[in-house]
Amino acid sequence: MLEKCILPVFETDERQSIGGQCFMVGDYLITASHVVEKLYRPYVMCDGHRFYLTKDNAIVYSNNKSEDEDIAIFSMQGVNSPLFFKEPLTSELALTCYSISKADPQNCRLEFKHYNVCILSIVSNKAIICEVSPMLCEHDSGCPIVTENYEVIGMLVGGVGDAPCNNICGFQSAAFIKDLINQQHRFK
Repeated sequence: MLEKCILPVFETDERQSIGGQCFMVGDYLITASHVVEKLYRPYVMCDGHRFYLTKDNAIVYSNNKSEDEDIAIFSMQGVNSPLFFKEPLTSELALTCYSISKADPQNCRLEFKHYNVCILSIVSNKAIICEVSPMLCEHDSGCPIVTENYEVIGMLVGGVGDAPCNNICGFQSAAFIKDLINQQHRFK
């Protein structure tokens, strides 16, 4: 069931490289804004159709590291995702982070992976620091942390430090993502 609402973000190239992750909650597709910025014509496949992720077609877009913001939200009408946002956040939850990668780089067979997550610190309403096992890598950016009840508590924005793979990672909080969506509705 989760495989339909957690998707890889592909780069438009001859290899269909995976450059990030995204997930859907309600009628929204959510990823890290740096995934959209770093890839050449990033897209997701949804119901057999390509949906290009650009700064211009995002309903919310912020890449402000000094404010702990790395988020891109897109409207995806008609999506029936079982995921929803978890509030309030507590550190004693049993958590899993999900990501998708190519099982074999020579073909397009995808592999759904899961990682154990332990919250180390709730930095602010916007940010969470977690320990993840095994390590997450650059192409995992944008993947969600999910409880066993399909509650999203955060989204990977990057590792702590300069290594391309890391087990101490920063996540955008679900509360912050939900606030951005609610703000968007108020201003329509």
